[in-house]
Amino acid sequence: MIKSFEEIHELIKKDEMSIEELKNVLDKMVSKGNIGWRERDGINYYRIIPLVVGLDESKVYDLSLEYLKLLFEYMIESRFPLKLVTSKVPQLRTIPVEQSITPQHYIKNYDKLKSLIENMEGPFVVLDCICKKTAALGGNKCKMTSRLETCFVFGDIAKTWLKRGLGRQISKAETLELLQKGEEEGLILQSSNSQKPEFICCCCRCCCGILSMQKLIPNPIKFWRSNYYAEIDTELCEGCKTCVERCQVDAIMIKKSKNIAKVNFNRCIGCGNCVTTGPTHAIRLVKKKDEILPPKDYIELYEEIMRSENK
Repeated sequence: MIKSFEEIHELIKKDEMSIEELKNVLDKMVSKGNIGWRERDGINYYRIIPLVVGLDESKVYDLSLEYLKLLFEYMIESRFPLKLVTSKVPQLRTIPVEQSITPQHYIKNYDKLKSLIENMEGPFVVLDCICKKTAALGGNKCKMTSRLETCFVFGDIAKTWLKRGLGRQISKAETLELLQKGEEEGLILQSSNSQKPEFICCCCRCCCGILSMQKLIPNPIKFWRSNYYAEIDTELCEGCKTCVERCQVDAIMIKKSKNIAKVNFNRCIGCGNCVTTGPTHAIRLVKKKDEILPPKDYIELYEEIMRSENK
């Protein structure tokens, strides 16, 4: 839901709040990361933002054990994590490693990292990862990367972070370079589930809350957006286990009887991490028969989520 300042003032006229008072309240909420903001043709618009990805991430530069305790209590009481990862319309989607996609695939821009970034509207801002900082506060440092700056925001949401004086503004070229670095490290690129994503996070199994929850669901692919899956050539596979170690979602195992890898299609999210590292090149990404077109932008995404929840 997104409304202009004038629309919001019209809604609360009965509360006798002046225009100046309302503006101060809204700007303070934006500065704390409690609501979203954007400006178009001199008009300020405000919107409600989700807990994840949204309100929680706004605490990344003000993280404390007290906050995490309260958040954990709420998560348990509300069963929010389970609701998040089993939503009929996922909030996130997987961007496959570009090297893992072969020329015969017809690749849409939203599935191709380089094209996605090249066509993205700025500014570009890189943020510390709240999952990695949360894990570190609990004494568990990330095993995949030493970098904290692994989350990226674009366009309106990037402007909001800059308005708050947080994050580091970078160029389009550096954005692509850092995201490709994440791919090399074996991190999974997860973006907002839209053709024009607001953000891309480089996620790992040791820190990421959503990937951790994914492991607890027997068939998580039902609640994941990806247009690809991994397929193994049994003639080429030597059972080296490189793909098993590389997989972030426990979707690959070695069949002991034949010493070859096997993909669990209920778990594979089509990230392509397993494709680029095997010594015999025995794995390839296959495009799904029924391609799922993501919503156009974040407005369409959350409208679709709300409609699905109200059915």
